[in-house]
Amino acid sequence: MSKEERGLILIRDELYEGSWDDLEADLVLRRDRKPSIFKLTTRIEEDLSRIQKLRAFERTEGIDLRPLLDRAAGAEGDKTI
Repeated sequence: MSKEERGLILIRDELYEGSWDDLEADLVLRRDRKPSIFKLTTRIEEDLSRIQKLRAFERTEGIDLRPLLDRAAGAEGDKTI
């Protein structure tokens, strides 16, 4: 799992109470504001793509990635993103 994907899982749980829908909706609103900063717009598009990938994985596997992320961070001894 990439650093960006781990970050999105943490953001989803900390700021959006575990809701991919709310996180995705917020990013779409931010992306669609005009004028936009190209770098930010590109990052938002990349994050939206990552969200779809992570959401599909959770749905297919029937799991929540956050506990796995926490265990992996604990095993590494580093909880930073």
